[in-house]
Amino acid sequence: MFQISSENSLGKRGDDCVTSNFMPFEYTCFNYTSIMIIRPALKLPITGITRLSIRPFSIGGKKPTENRILNSIRNASDFDTYMLLSSSSNTPLILHWTASWCAPCRAITPLIHSLLTDAKVGERNGNPLMFAEVELDAPEIGEVAGRYMITSIPMLLAMSRREPQMETRVTDVNQMKSRKFMEEWLETEAARGGAGGAGGSLFGNLGKLFGGGS
Repeated sequence: MFQISSENSLGKRGDDCVTSNFMPFEYTCFNYTSIMIIRPALKLPITGITRLSIRPFSIGGKKPTENRILNSIRNASDFDTYMLLSSSSNTPLILHWTASWCAPCRAITPLIHSLLTDAKVGERNGNPLMFAEVELDAPEIGEVAGRYMITSIPMLLAMSRREPQMETRVTDVNQMKSRKFMEEWLETEAARGGAGGAGGSLFGNLGKLFGGGS
């Protein structure tokens, strides 16, 4: 990971960038307001991208003050970028695992949008949230669902400091359609404030599954 330290044609000062695992010389840059994919023409020599001034920076970027609804995730690169954006700004990321053929899923996203944009759940208490849908039937989504044992949809799963909060995930459609339940659930996840751990990690949940706990 690197940060742009001077204004140039590929980005602006202060933008955080991460290299792509899937496309050589591709960079995903974000500044907590927008996300930009940079793909220098591959026919150019490597010197064509030396206009980037690269310096290390620490995780823990500026925390946003407002809730953010991100574009849908359709590939592993998008997923990794949003995870990075969430962890570096200490902002929980709410993921709605969905698919185009899932009828119940279509009723859930508008409710979450309303709670985040109109009621400003989380944000109103100084604990903003990020939200994105993960489109599991997207052609390039790959193994993303397998990473977190997503076996049914719709499902809501909060990510905090890259940790999946497995113990607080929501799979009951009736709960997801309840405005009161969703408001309370979102406030609980928002209060985590990117601290991670409190809801139970994937590995802790696996331990309980195989007899490691009660």
